[in-house]
Amino acid sequence: MTLDAGLPTVAVMVGGKAFDRGKDYAFSVLRHELEHARHFEMMIDKLAEWRRDAAKGGTKLTAEQARAGFDRWVTKSKSIDKVQQALLLGEQTQNHASTELLAYVEGFVSVFHLGPQVPSISLMLTGDFPAAIHQLWKAGEKGYGAPDAVRKAALARIKDYRDNFLSERERGAFRAWVTFLIDLGTQKPPQEQTDEASATRLAHARLSPKPVLDFLKQL
Repeated sequence: MTLDAGLPTVAVMVGGKAFDRGKDYAFSVLRHELEHARHFEMMIDKLAEWRRDAAKGGTKLTAEQARAGFDRWVTKSKSIDKVQQALLLGEQTQNHASTELLAYVEGFVSVFHLGPQVPSISLMLTGDFPAAIHQLWKAGEKGYGAPDAVRKAALARIKDYRDNFLSERERGAFRAWVTFLIDLGTQKPPQEQTDEASATRLAHARLSPKPVLDFLKQL
């Protein structure tokens, strides 16, 4: 990092596997990755802002000095809100909980209304959750450790989607799915050697960790 190098650019690439599980899944993956891109674009904008401020001093900085100066600026700048700060500091430390939480939430709200509205373990016999439910589960799993400001923003995004976008019927489906997932994560799964029992055990293993259940219970 220096004051005069070209600014980074952002590209979004989606691999072929994103299209193996239907339109809803592909769209949720694309929206997820676009949210990451939005975060990176914000970071680039803040880097450019810091450069303008730093250049006023007229001092030449090494790459290490520039990195340290930018990091200090991130923690003190009044133009950066708490969510932006968490994203920037997360990138600095390679802790991606904040960007993953927001990206998985965006994937969820992009496709829940397009997917199955009645929860059933029969939808999971292949070992995969429906697209929106996959995004919701991963939000709880990968978002563990995100700061309170980011968690509040993620929950507010879901609340706004639920209250202002979904129809009454879809809001009922949302509540039913959340209850269903919490039950799968908390109840002892069956031990029978059937396809449904196997799918229930797999779902329980994914949903039972405390960070996932805590996230679901906040919805």
